[in-house]
Amino acid sequence: MRPQVAARGKTDFSFNAVAYIAIGGERELTEAVGHHERYYPVLPVPAEQAIHHGPINKIKDVVAEYAASGLDLLELLSEQVLPE
Repeated sequence: MRPQVAARGKTDFSFNAVAYIAIGGERELTEAVGHHERYYPVLPVPAEQAIHHGPINKIKDVVAEYAASGLDLLELLSEQVLPE
């Protein structure tokens, strides 16, 4: 994304995203959906679709996809969830 935006003459910009994550199985997803629905009573998509969920290796792949898209501020996720 950065090259395309820079090609349009915009050099000072940021990308932002909010990622909802539930690490684990169905129990963790169900709990995350409950929290998500309480916080967002009206959702544009079902909560199950808004939450990245699954085992830690799947979540690592999701984070890598976000990073590859140009997001460079994944500190909390990388420090607290994915330390190696």
